[in-house]
Amino acid sequence: MLNEYRAEFNKYHPPIHGLHSRGPMTAGALREPPPPSRMFAGALARTLVLLNKILILSKKRIISLEGTTMEHLMRDSLVKDLAQGLKTQGTRTAQGLTDPRLYGLLLLGGIAWLLPRPLSSLSLGWLLGKALFEEFIFRFVLQETLSRVLRTRFSIGPVGLSNILASAAFSGVHFLHHSPIMAGLTFFPSLVFGYVWDRHGSLALCGLVHFFYNFCLFYRPW
Repeated sequence: MLNEYRAEFNKYHPPIHGLHSRGPMTAGALREPPPPSRMFAGALARTLVLLNKILILSKKRIISLEGTTMEHLMRDSLVKDLAQGLKTQGTRTAQGLTDPRLYGLLLLGGIAWLLPRPLSSLSLGWLLGKALFEEFIFRFVLQETLSRVLRTRFSIGPVGLSNILASAAFSGVHFLHHSPIMAGLTFFPSLVFGYVWDRHGSLALCGLVHFFYNFCLFYRPW
């Protein structure tokens, strides 16, 4: 059994000349290890080869060691799907801007003026980026995923179950850096954002409403 173990070990750990071989150890038999830069380059090359094989097998060829041109990349289905998704989002946004309900929901943002003014101040660019990022996470990703997984028609008026769950998660995250009262109140505007998503499926419109609500909260007319 010892010989079998030794053979199995040597299979994956080749002996170093002069150390595991039976011959006498001579000067210079032990070679210096390659420099870290060379080891890193070798590991990177092996990783790219492996990734290339995986991408080819999955028909998502993004990297090719044989010299893939940009034309191959543009023909990739992933790029086509992305372009089609952007086109669809643009169409939905344009249609949503003609919906009178959207502007009624925007007016509800004035309720924020009844709340205490935040102690900190944020720039308009920061508010816009924050709104778009949060809507991407909680509407585009979370709420849409819940809608497809749950496949339920349960709703409270125009508010569906996926909207309620996503808004609960949205409010829960705000407990990390807001007071309990303010964090709890974020649940209600989140329902509005979720309704806009269910009605129009436009990330831009959700971000627009979210940004306007934040604008009313941080910037007062007086």
